[in-house]
Amino acid sequence: MGVIRHEKQQYATPLALTNEVLAPTNNDTVYIESLKRTFDWIEGSTATADNNYVISQTSEAANGRWIASTVASVYTGTGNTDALDNGQSSVVDITIADVTPSKANLIVVSNFATFPSNLFVVSKEVVADDTIRVVVENQSGGSVASFAVNITVLEF
Repeated sequence: MGVIRHEKQQYATPLALTNEVLAPTNNDTVYIESLKRTFDWIEGSTATADNNYVISQTSEAANGRWIASTVASVYTGTGNTDALDNGQSSVVDITIADVTPSKANLIVVSNFATFPSNLFVVSKEVVADDTIRVVVENQSGGSVASFAVNITVLEF
């Protein structure tokens, strides 16, 4: 049976982990201070190292990679819909710095439990660098005044 380490190693930067000479084993995790992120050792991984989400330890490059195991960043922003008659849609583009469509993103839409009844989020996506687009549709049977849409983006 393999040895399981009971502590998480900590490194200041990805370079410090890249230069490490100790051999990682299954179930090892490390924390990189500069990235504020935890990485898991994935035996056999050949993922391309970027020193942000994937780190290749020089002495162990043939055996696997360190892969980010936690959410990379959390971003927030707010925008306002148009006033909507029944059946109408509103497109809300919200600027949130540092969000990019090339990364995996989870987008959460809310407005603190005051979303009008029967108003639906039709789509939500990162459409360009720094831009989240939310489309809402009014199916309430009446008019809805403009309201705030709060966005939280978890970027992996």
